[in-house]
Amino acid sequence: MAENERYFAAANSGDGFFSLFSEVFDRKKLDKIYILRGGPGTGKSTLMKKIGRRGEDEGFTVHYIPCSSDVSSLDGVIIPEKAVAVFDGTAPHSAEPKYPYAAEVTAELYGGLGEGVLRGKRAEIIALTDHAALESAAAYEYLFAAAKMKREALYCARRCFDGAKAARTAKREVSALSAGGEEKRRFISSVDCDGMKTLDTYKKLAKTKTAVTDKFGLGYEFMRLLLASAREKGALCTRFSDPIAPELTEALWFENDKVYFFIDRTENEECDKKLNIMRFVSREKLRESRQKLRFAARCEEALTCGAVKCFGVARKDHDALESIYSDAMDFRFADITVERIIAEIFD
Repeated sequence: MAENERYFAAANSGDGFFSLFSEVFDRKKLDKIYILRGGPGTGKSTLMKKIGRRGEDEGFTVHYIPCSSDVSSLDGVIIPEKAVAVFDGTAPHSAEPKYPYAAEVTAELYGGLGEGVLRGKRAEIIALTDHAALESAAAYEYLFAAAKMKREALYCARRCFDGAKAARTAKREVSALSAGGEEKRRFISSVDCDGMKTLDTYKKLAKTKTAVTDKFGLGYEFMRLLLASAREKGALCTRFSDPIAPELTEALWFENDKVYFFIDRTENEECDKKLNIMRFVSREKLRESRQKLRFAARCEEALTCGAVKCFGVARKDHDALESIYSDAMDFRFADITVERIIAEIFD
């Protein structure tokens, strides 16, 4: 049995809510997908956790997909050996079956809600929902600006970067990798009300962990060269996009060889090997741009902090909504639903 994995299927980004749900929950690769729908606080995450635990108890590998805005909550669960997945089909990743009953079915939890209780809270529900939406929209404006600063810094820093030397190093780094595999795209980090969260799944699974230090975004440039060299060799991998600027790559996972490359922003991450990005940088050219680069980095950090504060307010609104809906929910309905799904998957 392979080991369980945890990664994000979406991220709060400079491009708004950036979803990879159609890739992660691929209708043509998975045999059956349950699209789970219900209000906040109706037990969707709890239901998926129960399905994941049952899968583990049965000896199956389980992929857990945490919510990009709350890592303690689940957006989905996949059991690869069964080719089955369950995911939350409510906003901001609302979904309808594309191939109804041939590939997907819906599982509704709305039936367990007491309409009378909720109508009595109508004004409060509308106010909380609308306020959370406004705060989230403000957070995305901050992240849009943060992404502009990140991209500007990288554009400027490339002038100081010896790309040819870095490309030769990247080619050597991938020379021992096995050809084959599957190219996938995921997120390993996301920005929420507590700041940047990075999951440690592949650091635990890896036989070899290589940390790439980062200065002014040049770690992303080296990851781009690594990915290009790996593709040229035919060694396919899972590419983890940066959550703020998703076109950039922050980590690569070569499953066949259990090799993991990742950007080490702190230069203190545990690793088996460290690649110092400064070996490819002209210090003379860097001196000419250092002030501008530092300013861009400070702006990105401040703007990201602004987004985090907005997400914090939105989280409080969401927590209040969960409390209202939870009080109106008959969880026996959710229990019956999860028992039915578990029976269909495992019995």
